[in-house]
Amino acid sequence: MLICLNNVIPVLHLTLIDLHDKIYFVYYIVDWRLNAMLKLVSGGTHSEREELFINLIKQASDADMDILVIIPDQFSFEYDKKLYYALGAKAFNKIQTVGFNRLAELLSKKYGRNSKETADDNAKIITMYKAVKRLKATGDVKFYEKSLKKSSFISDSIDLVTDFVQSGISPEDLRVASEKSDGSLQSKLYDMSRLYEFYLDELDKAGLKDSLTALGECCELANKNDFFKDKFIFIDSFSDFSVDELKLIDCMLKQAAQITVSLIISHENKSRTNQSPFAQTIRTAQNLKNIAMSKNLGIDEIELKAAENRCSCEIEHLDENLYFNKPSEFNKSENIKILSGTDIYEETEYVCSEISRLVREENYKYKDIAVILGNIHETASVLEGTFERYDIPCFIDYSKGAGQSALVLYLKSIFDCIITRNWNTEKLLRYIKSPLSDFLDYDICDIENYCITWNVDGNMWESEFTAPADSDSNLARINETRIRIIEPLSEFKDSCKNASSQDICLALFNFLDKIKLSQQMFSKIKTASSDNEKDFELAREYKQLWKTVLSAVSAIYSRFDDEKISLREFSDIFNLMISEMSVSKPPQTVDCVRIASTNHSRLSDVKIAFVMETNSGVFPSDINNSCLLTHSDKKKLEQLKLNVSSSAMRQIERERLNVYLALTMPTDKLYVTYSESDFQGTAKLPSVVVPMLKRMFGDMESKIQDIPIDFFCTSYRTAFYKYLEKSSDRNSLIAAIRESLKCSDFYESKLNYVNSASKKQEHKLSDEMAEKLFFSHDMNLSATRVKDYYSCPFSYYCKYGLKLKAPIPVEINPMNTGNLIHSCFEKIMSIKVENDKKVYNNDFPQLSDKIIKERIHEEFINYANEHMGGDFGKTASFNAAMKRLEDSAFFAVKNIQTELTDSLFVPEAFEYNLTKDSGESILQLKLDEEIKINIRGSIDRADIFTSQSGEQYIRIVDYKTGDITLRLEEIYNGLNLQMLIYLLAVTQRKNDLNQNGTLKPSAILYSHINFIKAGFTPEEIEILKNGESLDEELVRKRASTYKPDGIMVENEFTLKALNKRFSGAFTPFKFTSKGEISGNGKKPVSEEYFLGLEQFALMKLYEMADKLKCGEILADPIETSKSLTCTYCDYWSICGNSSPKNPRKAEKSDIDKLNEKINDIINSKI
Repeated sequence: MLICLNNVIPVLHLTLIDLHDKIYFVYYIVDWRLNAMLKLVSGGTHSEREELFINLIKQASDADMDILVIIPDQFSFEYDKKLYYALGAKAFNKIQTVGFNRLAELLSKKYGRNSKETADDNAKIITMYKAVKRLKATGDVKFYEKSLKKSSFISDSIDLVTDFVQSGISPEDLRVASEKSDGSLQSKLYDMSRLYEFYLDELDKAGLKDSLTALGECCELANKNDFFKDKFIFIDSFSDFSVDELKLIDCMLKQAAQITVSLIISHENKSRTNQSPFAQTIRTAQNLKNIAMSKNLGIDEIELKAAENRCSCEIEHLDENLYFNKPSEFNKSENIKILSGTDIYEETEYVCSEISRLVREENYKYKDIAVILGNIHETASVLEGTFERYDIPCFIDYSKGAGQSALVLYLKSIFDCIITRNWNTEKLLRYIKSPLSDFLDYDICDIENYCITWNVDGNMWESEFTAPADSDSNLARINETRIRIIEPLSEFKDSCKNASSQDICLALFNFLDKIKLSQQMFSKIKTASSDNEKDFELAREYKQLWKTVLSAVSAIYSRFDDEKISLREFSDIFNLMISEMSVSKPPQTVDCVRIASTNHSRLSDVKIAFVMETNSGVFPSDINNSCLLTHSDKKKLEQLKLNVSSSAMRQIERERLNVYLALTMPTDKLYVTYSESDFQGTAKLPSVVVPMLKRMFGDMESKIQDIPIDFFCTSYRTAFYKYLEKSSDRNSLIAAIRESLKCSDFYESKLNYVNSASKKQEHKLSDEMAEKLFFSHDMNLSATRVKDYYSCPFSYYCKYGLKLKAPIPVEINPMNTGNLIHSCFEKIMSIKVENDKKVYNNDFPQLSDKIIKERIHEEFINYANEHMGGDFGKTASFNAAMKRLEDSAFFAVKNIQTELTDSLFVPEAFEYNLTKDSGESILQLKLDEEIKINIRGSIDRADIFTSQSGEQYIRIVDYKTGDITLRLEEIYNGLNLQMLIYLLAVTQRKNDLNQNGTLKPSAILYSHINFIKAGFTPEEIEILKNGESLDEELVRKRASTYKPDGIMVENEFTLKALNKRFSGAFTPFKFTSKGEISGNGKKPVSEEYFLGLEQFALMKLYEMADKLKCGEILADPIETSKSLTCTYCDYWSICGNSSPKNPRKAEKSDIDKLNEKINDIINSKI
C-alpha cells in the first residue's frame, strides 16, 4: 500500500494502524491549536480509503477526542450503520454525525437566540408564491409574464434560487449581469434578480431564513463562539461543496484541531482522458488545499491505490480503465456480464432469477447484492412486484411521491369540485368514488346512472332531481345522496368567498370533519394488522400522509396570516406543497437486496451489483435543462464570472462519477442490463456505458430472451408465472414445467383453471337455471330478442337473463329518434274510432304542410315530456337537435304523403301490437307439451291492397333511421327476421288485420328515415331553372333519400298497386319508362320462395327456443358487413371471447345455403 505524505509538519507522535495485515502511518499533532492541518484521504472504490478513514475516526475516538463527522443527508442511514459496526455502540454514541444543513440548525439553536427560523419546504413555497405575486403586481415583467400564471413556476423558481444560493450568486450579481447581457438573457436576469430579491425580502418579513443561506449565519456563529475549537472533523462522501459550505470549512480550519476529508479519486492511472470521472473531486481537493494554504496550514495528502485481492480481476481492470480512450483489453471476462432485455419487465425477471441462483448455488446472502438504477422512481413498482413474486427480500431506497396517494387524490378531487364556477358531474363523481369517502357503493352507482341518463351537470345539482329514476332505483334516495354531496361542498365553497387564508384553512377543517375524513383515516390505520407486514406498512404510510397534509394546511394558516387569497390560489399552493412531499419506508430486514439510485445512495459491502436500465438518457441520466435558465444561459453567465452549480458541465461531471461508483461498487461480480424498448414498445438504445465495457472486455453481450425458460423457474410461483407467459410456445420445456407444476396440488388446480379458461368459453346453463331465467312459464320472444340471440347468445343471456344493462343517456340517439318518428307517423296518419281503435286517416294525403308541422311539433313536445324528462337536463344543443329532427320528420311525412297518393296500398294499422287485450299473443307456438312461445312486439305500419277480385295482400313496413338493408345472408344467420316474424304472426292466424284468415303476404319493407336538407342551395336552383319544377325535383330528391329496401312477392296485382313515380323511388325496385322492373337492382321473388322465407324464420324461432331451453349461451359473436357484434357490446369485458380472431360471419355464400333451405321447405310441401 502506497501512502504519499506531502507538506508534512514536524510531529511528536506516531501511531500505527493495522488494516488487514497492512500498516498505515498516522500522525497526531501534539499542539493542535498551533499546528491545525488539513488531511486529504483519496482513493478509488477498492483502495481501502473507507477503512482507513473510519479507523482514523476510531483512533480519534479512542484518544477521547471531540469528534464531528459530516456527511450528506441522503447517505446518513448507510453511513451511521457503517460507523456503528466499526466503532461499537459506546464509541458511536460519543461522536456527532450531521450534514451541513443539520449542522447549521444545531449552531442556530445553540447560539442564535435571535436567529430566524429555517424555512422548510412548505414555507419556501408560500414565500416564493408571495414573491411571484409581488413581481406580477409591479407590472414590469419582461420575460416570464406568461409563466407567472403557472403553479410550476413557483417550484422551478425555488430550484433556480437554490442554485444561486449554492453558487454564492446574489440578486445584485444578477442585476449587474443583466446590464451586461442582451437579448432574452437580459430580460430573464432582470426578472429573476427582482424575484430573487423579493423572495429574500419575504423570508425576512416572515422571520425566516433559507436552509442554504443559514450556512452563512452558521459561519458567523461558529467564528464568534469558537464552535469548532479543538474538534476533530471528518468529512466524507462529498464530491463538491457549495460556496457557503466552503466558507464553513474555512471556519473549521481556523479553529479545529484537524480536518480530515475523504474524496473519491482513483490514482491507478493519472493519464485519464479529459472525461475523467474524478474532475469534480479533483477540483474539490484543490479548493480545499487553496483554503488551507491561504492560512499557512499543513496539508497531508494520503493517496491510496487499489488493495491487492480486494476485488475480482475484472472489477480491478474496470476501475483502472474506465473512461480511457484506449483501454487495455481483458482477455476473458467471467465476472462482468452485459445483457439486453426486451423491456424493463424482462430485465427485472432476469435480475431476480440470477439473484435466486446466486443465493441458492453460490452461497451469497441477499445483503451482499445491490441493484442500481438511474431512475428508480419510474421502475419502483415493477421492481417491487417482481421481487415479491420471486420471494426475494429487498429494500428500495427511495421516497414515494405523495401526489398519487389515495388521500391526496381525494383532497385534490375536493378542490377540483369547488374551484369551478359551476358544478361538474365528472369531478363530483370522482370525489365520491374515492375509497376514503363514506358514500356506499350502491348510492354511488344509482346517482351515477341517474346523471348519465339525464345529463345532469352544472347548477342542476343545486335543485331537486325531478326526472324519473330507473325502475331499480329510488328517486328520493338519489336526492338524499345529492344533498349529502352538495351541501357540505356548497358550505365550504361559500365560506371561502372573500376569505383570508386562515378562514379557508378553518373552513377546510370543518369540511373534513363533516365528511368524517379523520375517522376514515383513523379506521384504516387502526384496522391494519401489525402482524401483517403489508398492512403495517400501509398504516405507517397513511400516518405519514396524514401528517404531511396537516403540515401543509398548518403552513398556509401560519404563514399567510389574514391575507386574502382566492380558493383557486389556495388550491394551487396546497397542491404544489403536496406534490413536493414524499413518504419513505425503512428496511424491514437486515438480510435483503438493496435497491438504490446512482445519485442518492452510497452502498458498502457489496459483492455483486446489478446495474439496470443502462439506456441512453437513463444511466447516465440526461442533463436537466431548466425551463427558466437554459444551459446556454448558464454558460453565458460563466463568461460573466457567475458559475451556477447546476451548469451542464457540472452535471456531466457528476454523472460520470456516478457511473464510476456504480460500476466499481461490487467486489465479485457486475451485471449490466439494458432494455430494447420502453413501456409503450418504443425502441431504446444502450448508453455509452455498454460500448465502454465492450472496449475493455470484448463483445460479451447476450440476450435475456435466449436464456432457457427454466432458468426463471425458481419456485412453483415463478414457474407458474412463466408458464402463463410462454404457454403458447408448445415445446418440450413448457411441457416439463407444466408437469412440474402438477407436483403441487395448489398449482395443479390453478393450472387446470388456466387451461380451461384459455379455451373458448363454452358458456352453458343447467336446464334448471335456463328454465328459471328464460321461461319459468311460457317463453316470450320478440323480433329484437331473436336478433340479439343470434348476434351473440352470451350477450342475450346477460341482457335478458341476468338483466344487466348500462345506463342509456336521454339524448337524440337512434332509439329515441325511431320512437319519435314512429309516434309522429302514427298520430298524423291515423285517427281513433270506436274502442280507441286506430284506422287510416283518408284525409292524410291532403293534409297541409302547416297542419303536419303543428302535429309533429305537438307530438315532439308530448314525447319529450313523457319519455325524456321534459326540460330536465336539456341543453341548447339538445333543443337544436330536436328542431333538426322535427324538420326531418316533416320531410319523411311529406315523402309518405306523396307515396300513398299514387299507391293502391292503404295503411290499415299503426304500431299494431301482436299481443291481444287478453295478454295472449296473436302468434303462439308450441315448443313442447309444457312450454309455449309467445311472439311479442308491434308492427310500425301494415298496408293492405284489395284487388278487384277481393283478394287482400299485406305489406309490413318498418321505419329505420339508419342505413339498414335486408340481406339474405343475415336472414340465414338469424338476423333481420323481424318483418318475416311479424308477417308470419299476421298471416298465420285470424286476427284484427286478418279477420277472414285469407290475407296474403305481399312485401316486407324497410322505410328509411334520414336527416336531409330542407331545400336547395342557390347554385342548385340555378341549375334546375330549365328543368322540372323545384317542387317536383324536391319530391324526387326526398324519394331517392328515403328509398325503401326489402323483399316483395312477384304478383302482377300487387306490382301494379305500387307508386312507380320517379323510376320506382317508392319501391325496392327500379322501373323503366315503360313501367317494367329494371334489370339492374333487386327483383321480386316468387310466392313460394316468400312463404319459404316465412317458414325458415319460424324454424329459427324454434331453434332459438330449443337452444335456450338447453342453456346454450355461447359467447359466439357474429360479424356482418357492417361490424362485429362486440364493437358495441356492453358485455365484452366478461364473456372471455370478445373480438375473436375467427368469428362467425354472415357471408355472401350463406345466400346459397339459405336458398337450399328454402328449396327443401318448398319441396317438402309438394
